[in-house]
Amino acid sequence: MFTFTASAVYRGLLSGEKLSRLVGDKETYKTCILRYSKLKKAILKELYDNERGIFLRGINYKNHNIKNKSLDRTVDSSVYGIFEFNLLPADEPRVIRTMRNLEQKLWVPETGGLARYENDFYYRQEGRTKSNPWLICTLWLAKWYIAKAKEIKDLEKALELINWVADNSLETGIMPEQIDSLTGEPLSVAPLTWSHAEFVDTIIRYQEKKKALYEN
Repeated sequence: MFTFTASAVYRGLLSGEKLSRLVGDKETYKTCILRYSKLKKAILKELYDNERGIFLRGINYKNHNIKNKSLDRTVDSSVYGIFEFNLLPADEPRVIRTMRNLEQKLWVPETGGLARYENDFYYRQEGRTKSNPWLICTLWLAKWYIAKAKEIKDLEKALELINWVADNSLETGIMPEQIDSLTGEPLSVAPLTWSHAEFVDTIIRYQEKKKALYEN
């Protein structure tokens, strides 16, 4: 059971509540409220690592036995879903600690960019100790900086990450999935719709947040 998946389901139930309210479906409306309230409590209880003060990648149940649980403490960029899917605000202390931990553990110093998760061997060259940075994961980090920004200057890091993604795209503007952790060479699928979609979404959020901060 992954934190990202549980958070996505939570957001789906929130959307279900809004849609059912709009169409006057009282039964679905009540069901969604009941389910997402319980789900949020479960996520905050079961998928939060009290020892480290950050959210877990997930939990595993051996033979589907809820009494036989093990924690998956792999540092994984997908836990950004906690704020992305409105479970907690981006500036909530638990979210801040979680995202800081991601940036500290998954940042690739040689090329820049955020890796997908610890010890990710997908397209990783033999003998390399660092996993490859992914464009979407770097944009997830940018989204966090955008979401928690209180002043215009707080957006500087987000813009830096956005520019990193642009700089690591091909000359044609095509965006790859990831780049080599040492050479910066584009790897895997290119173009990748997900990379482009996240880039567009991040740019829109950046512009909207910048406008809102200027107006305030």
